[in-house]
Amino acid sequence: MNITRSWKRFATVGCSHGPYIDPLARKAIADFVKAYKPHRFHHLGDFTDLSALMGNGAGQGDPLAPDIDEGLAFLEELKSFKDLTLVIHEGNHEARLRRLAHSKNEVIAECARLLLIQIEQKALALKARLIEYKGIWSGDKVGNALLTHGSIFNESACRDMAEMYAKDGVRVVISAHTHAPGMAMGRRDDNPVGINVGTLTRRACMDYANNRRKTFSWGQAICFGEYCDDLLIPTLYIQPLALIEANQPWRIAA
Repeated sequence: MNITRSWKRFATVGCSHGPYIDPLARKAIADFVKAYKPHRFHHLGDFTDLSALMGNGAGQGDPLAPDIDEGLAFLEELKSFKDLTLVIHEGNHEARLRRLAHSKNEVIAECARLLLIQIEQKALALKARLIEYKGIWSGDKVGNALLTHGSIFNESACRDMAEMYAKDGVRVVISAHTHAPGMAMGRRDDNPVGINVGTLTRRACMDYANNRRKTFSWGQAICFGEYCDDLLIPTLYIQPLALIEANQPWRIAA
């Protein structure tokens, strides 16, 4: 029996962190989207950084206005043609806004609410789907894959994410969160696959992460490929560190 599948293209990145995005990575992703023309593009969250809202809105960090503006401007660049379906996942950094919108400090709460409105209005303008971050309950199914920001932060996150989320028809789990790109197989007989798309920032750009050995594992990447109703075929491109350090363009062709 012949089975005809209708294949479409997808692409996904994550953790661009507002003003911290590497300009070369930003250009590479924008150029790739224009050339590859995916039917759907997922940003897996942390498109802003919001360091000033860490510590329950302590206010110690970079200015909020350029942070939000840069994050939303990058999302707008991703929507480079009208037929592209853009899906915006909130990450744990955007989740701060939803938490702080209920702060007992009315100044902090109002600030968080206004920033949330700005994000929601941009999603509406882009006709994008905005997915709230709900930790282990977050995600969007595409074919036999689950795309999610991520909820595990350890050296085996790819494997553990695959083992945790591969159920109910899901066999591929694509996430970000750890900033460490890679791929790993789950320890099960149904062979689930976990993929991490890393970050679009440079490793030393965030002061609050520069005392962690884990930061050495950060890398820039994009996952793309084809999908149909019941299957997703992923390819993971990781930009070599040598090219990042030499300020060289991404070696990726659509």
